[in-house]
Amino acid sequence: MTTQESPTRSDADSLSVLTSDLDASIYVEAGAGTGKTYSLVQRIVSLLRNGVDIDEIVAITFTRAAASELRSRIRGELEQIRSENPSDERIKSALDGIDTAAFQTIDSLVYSILREHPLEAGLPPVIEVQDDFAQNQMFRERWRQWTVDRLEHDDSFSGSLSTAIRLELKNPFGVINDLARAMNNKHGELMSSDFPAPQRIGLRTITALEESIVHLEILINSCKDPNDRLCVLLAAAVDWYTENIAVRDIATQDEAETLLSTWSGRSPGNVGSNANWSGAEAKAEVVAALKAIPATIQTVFDASRATVSYELYQHAADFVSTLVEERRSAGTVSYYDAIVWLIVMLENHDDVRRRIQRRYRRVLVDEFQDTDPNQVRLVRLLTIPPGSDQITPGSLFVVGDPKQSIY
Repeated sequence: MTTQESPTRSDADSLSVLTSDLDASIYVEAGAGTGKTYSLVQRIVSLLRNGVDIDEIVAITFTRAAASELRSRIRGELEQIRSENPSDERIKSALDGIDTAAFQTIDSLVYSILREHPLEAGLPPVIEVQDDFAQNQMFRERWRQWTVDRLEHDDSFSGSLSTAIRLELKNPFGVINDLARAMNNKHGELMSSDFPAPQRIGLRTITALEESIVHLEILINSCKDPNDRLCVLLAAAVDWYTENIAVRDIATQDEAETLLSTWSGRSPGNVGSNANWSGAEAKAEVVAALKAIPATIQTVFDASRATVSYELYQHAADFVSTLVEERRSAGTVSYYDAIVWLIVMLENHDDVRRRIQRRYRRVLVDEFQDTDPNQVRLVRLLTIPPGSDQITPGSLFVVGDPKQSIY
């Protein structure tokens, strides 16, 4: 996409470029009240006067009112030209097709293309638009059914909830619901994300602790006074390990975490005499060795919380996958469903993409600063041929004001 704009170019020069350089893709940057829609109208009229059929143009707006105004203004321009030159067949043809021309909102364009290619998009022949109320109602009903079924028949689901409660995760059932709602609303992005699965580390930590406890025993033997308060804390840590862990054959992560949760050792603070540890520096090393025990145990529970959070995410993803597939099979689609499935279809069906590009040779977008990432992807798919990474020259004309961007 090229930007045809210069700080020294006059309005007349700029308009001349917009209406004459029809083989260049152009981005018009203009602020509010500076004639963005006028530029769009003049570009379309110029295309029509130079042989582009009105059915080959798609002009995308972001409100129905804007689409209606655009159509009305183009009609007015064409009628003015027609009155001055009644024999101009190109203008007559454009006026004949103005009412059915694709001057429409982005959602209208998305639905119209899907309705023309439902099978390629994995949809039934008849598509019904699902509004926000209907989508939320469907979510609530399916959520109730799904959770009852999972609690009754899926041990992994109830197990994840139990683990989350044990680890004191706040409202795990609500967490799954919130995750499911977020994924349902943005399944195109979230469902395709590849999140690495965290690993529980309780068993590995039990093994590592053995070495740490041996080190504590060496430090205890180096203390000059066995009644030193710091030495007493070290001895308590060794006793905890010996009585709770060393005597057991630990086979599962659950067992390891349960035993590690019995740690109740006190923080060493500033207890102990420097003289009993051969000076302040040596004592500081002892304190660090003791503090490392609860810090190591904490990493186990951090990893476990991450793991159960991932499990909750997977349960939510399973629910949303089922719900999305139900909507696809029934052909009841939200706008978000529609644009995601249209993008996937165009990315995977080069033949369909080529046909649509031959049909809509010119794509014009008003208020381009308000396009979201999916809308930008769609515009690119409509203007970049399969196998290329370059927009077809002249196929794209956008008008916008970056200062008003909502994204």
